[in-house]
Amino acid sequence: MHDVSTIVNLRSSRGEHIFKNPLKFNLKERNIMANNYTESSSKLHFKKEDAERATVIIDREISKIEEDEGWCGVDATVEEDGVWFCGDETVNAEHLAQIAQALLDELEIDEPFIFSWCYRCSKTRIDAFGGGACAMSRGEEPFWIDAMSMAEEHASRFLK
Repeated sequence: MHDVSTIVNLRSSRGEHIFKNPLKFNLKERNIMANNYTESSSKLHFKKEDAERATVIIDREISKIEEDEGWCGVDATVEEDGVWFCGDETVNAEHLAQIAQALLDELEIDEPFIFSWCYRCSKTRIDAFGGGACAMSRGEEPFWIDAMSMAEEHASRFLK
């Protein structure tokens, strides 16, 4: 532990002063590892009679993704009336979109599918929190939205 006079002279790697408790400060607290997560949960609905075909499509798309990238970053659970996409640590939105697009196109689902995700950090790190969404429909390119990018684009209007 260090007293306040020592803390004033400490700087982070970015040059700002480090302050914790005004009376005591543990240097090890600043360097604790953080975990980053991407989480999502959504359901794409289909007709009950399409559940078996959906399973085949999902298995095929997951195999393609795993072959190309070594892992598939989404859990897909086929239920009676749709597929539940979820993940609570490392959801890959592009993987989810690839599987969903195959289902929309091959099962000829006319209803749009929208899913969202959040990313977060186990520590309060600057800009380590946010999220986005994707809107999809049969035969169309996915429409992607990122919360931070939209806010930055909106704020840039004030800088003109």
